[in-house]
Amino acid sequence: MEDQLTLTVNGEGEVSVMPDQAEITLGVVTEAETVSESQQVNNDIFSAVISALNEIGIEDSQIQTITYRIEPRYDFVEGVQQFRGYEVTHMINIKVEDITQAGEIVDTAVANGANVIQSIQFTVADSTDLYRQALQLALEDAKGKAMAMTETLNVTLNETPQKIIERSGGAPVRMYDGAAFSTQATPIQAGTISVRASVEAVFSYQ
Repeated sequence: MEDQLTLTVNGEGEVSVMPDQAEITLGVVTEAETVSESQQVNNDIFSAVISALNEIGIEDSQIQTITYRIEPRYDFVEGVQQFRGYEVTHMINIKVEDITQAGEIVDTAVANGANVIQSIQFTVADSTDLYRQALQLALEDAKGKAMAMTETLNVTLNETPQKIIERSGGAPVRMYDGAAFSTQATPIQAGTISVRASVEAVFSYQ
């Protein structure tokens, strides 16, 4: 029995969708000569930030601390290390379903003392169905490529693949880097995000 002739193709599928939630990562970094002083300054500013966020409708359940650290800081003067003080970093993640609030959250936090705006991520809460649609498109794309190649070769394609390997990645995210933000009425546009899927398919032909 002769070995079957096969060809391997890659297929790509993509579905675009409006995001339905936003995650903003921001925080407060302070420095003072002693740990207690730096912590107190940080806590005072951070409390003001949280209070202001509460006032615009962000509940405590939507806010999660993701980083809290205390580190010594040093300067180098003429090659000699000199202790400068302690730095306290407190970073939080804020999750909202009203994505139009993203700019207001950034501006409110900055106006009340936040000095680190790390990122904004626009995502889809449940991308399962969207991913399946993209997966179907990816398989159709693979099949279309296989048909185009076998037609060119004037051979007959078995349209049912012998093997399919899913090669897709993680959940869709549209991210804005903190470096792009300003403290002036930040205009954040969510746009659309793409849910992608890719497959590798092996077809036989004769």
